[in-house]
Amino acid sequence: MQNLIATNPTENITRIEYHGQLVLTTAQLAEFLSTPDKVVTVESLGVNFRNNRDRFIDGKHFFKLEGDELKTFRNYTKNLSVDVPAHTKHLFLWTKRGVARHCKSVGTETAWDVFELLEDAYFNKATVEHDTPLDSVTDF
Repeated sequence: MQNLIATNPTENITRIEYHGQLVLTTAQLAEFLSTPDKVVTVESLGVNFRNNRDRFIDGKHFFKLEGDELKTFRNYTKNLSVDVPAHTKHLFLWTKRGVARHCKSVGTETAWDVFELLEDAYFNKATVEHDTPLDSVTDF
């Protein structure tokens, strides 16, 4: 694994940096986009992704982890607040651009407000404090 850094900042969100980009798991994204009026699930984001697959580019909007990559990621994040169940066969990590595409597809005002918040407080690298770097990972 190469370029994986995860931290536990005081905002109770684990920041994950993968290949030099801050990313969110699908579960994190679903949690952020859910409101009392509209629950967004991992499954609904998966449906959204499949329905709009031609609008998402691997390496630009997301990274798909499978096999050894996923196993290494799971091992390095198991003590953090990133839950990757053992039965998971693949995991998507969404870049800032991928999150923006999902927010556009969800289409609620709240989704855009959440994206703005994420843009300012999560994807702004200047705010990242690497408390728990995983810099020993070099083959990702």
